[in-house]
Amino acid sequence: MRFQGRITEWKDDRGFGFIAPNGGGDKVFLHFRSLQKGEPRPAGGELVTYEVVPVAGKGPRAEKVGYVERSRKTYVNGAYDAPRRGSSNRVTTIVVVLLIAIAAYGWQKYSDRPNAIRSAPQADDRAGALPSPPQLRTDQTVPSKSSAFTCEGKIYCSEMTSCKEAKFYLKNCPGVKIDGNGDGTPCEKQWCKHLWSE
Repeated sequence: MRFQGRITEWKDDRGFGFIAPNGGGDKVFLHFRSLQKGEPRPAGGELVTYEVVPVAGKGPRAEKVGYVERSRKTYVNGAYDAPRRGSSNRVTTIVVVLLIAIAAYGWQKYSDRPNAIRSAPQADDRAGALPSPPQLRTDQTVPSKSSAFTCEGKIYCSEMTSCKEAKFYLKNCPGVKIDGNGDGTPCEKQWCKHLWSE
């Protein structure tokens, strides 16, 4: 027959203590070897179920002790059965499915990034804005034969030789980075400081 009680005294250094039965009566001696297989040593105060074995001249002793609150195991037909794990398995399944969905969504967004960058309009080089990669301009005009300048791959103001050349590159050549504030005037700090002189 199994009883229920609470461990009221526990001397861990000596490996024993006592259980106070729920229905009252004499305390029952508990040795750590009397715990069910896999049960950790008590700290004191745990609610337990146990069987009583009389010991001549020493009083009752607890055997096959199992925790009620800590492990929530149930005693069925003289043995301990683990609790049903349906609800915990369901929660685990839901968490795994959510993690997979989040990972798939993140992968899709990551995979779409290069396409979005290629199709996005070119942003200007204003302060704080990230420069876009060089793109071919669809409105590029072919310079006339009478022009003194040709597109030779220059993209920075430091490569220009005059304000006129900078204006030519801004108007006709793709991928230039010479109009930082996007106002249509190139190389304002180097070549086109005084537009009225051009």
